[in-house]
Amino acid sequence: VALKQMRLAAEYDPARRAAVLDAAQREAATAMRVNHPGVARILGLFIEPDGDAFIASDLIEGPTLRAAMGSAQTRTQWRDIVQRIAQAAAAFHQAGLVYCDLKPENIILRNGAWPVLIDFDAAARVSLEGRARPVAFTQGYAAPELVEGRAVTAAADAFAIGVIAVELLTGQMPPRLTRPGLFSDGGAGALIRTLTARGADAGTATAIAGCLNPDAEARMAHLAAL
Repeated sequence: VALKQMRLAAEYDPARRAAVLDAAQREAATAMRVNHPGVARILGLFIEPDGDAFIASDLIEGPTLRAAMGSAQTRTQWRDIVQRIAQAAAAFHQAGLVYCDLKPENIILRNGAWPVLIDFDAAARVSLEGRARPVAFTQGYAAPELVEGRAVTAAADAFAIGVIAVELLTGQMPPRLTRPGLFSDGGAGALIRTLTARGADAGTATAIAGCLNPDAEARMAHLAAL
């Protein structure tokens, strides 16, 4: 069992303590709505009397994707890893949720091969209807609409998966194609050529680049292709 500690005992401000407890309850409730082998199973929320709160989940054995990035295994199995991450994200979307903070640090490779999503705090704060409250995100993996504070949909996860796929395949973050015109004016084509040169077939390279489209509505078909 893995335990995520929420330090309530250190919060003397009643409003702050209530906010931390609310976040813990939301995170646990959100994750328990998703049933997929690529998503860490939440066992429950436990609160000590006058103490801290703990979210209990299955213990996932393995390195984070960040720690494994660049290894021989991730270089040879990147297609399977990306596909399984996309399938796990789809389980969130089918539950009416957006994960919202997909990044290598939030993915554990079970037995060094099967990606499992962990840490659902951001997902607890967003639904497919759009942003419900301010959400933490990670620069580089966050879609333009998330950074700009616009409504967030499942397309935000598609963007992050595209970034992760490029990073797995090339060892580098993709170029920022979110400024007006960069994506359509040759940026996407250049990225596709880079990905195919690294071993991706044309269809997969096109799907990965499509996930990085600044137009959120255009991303989802490409995510499905992955």
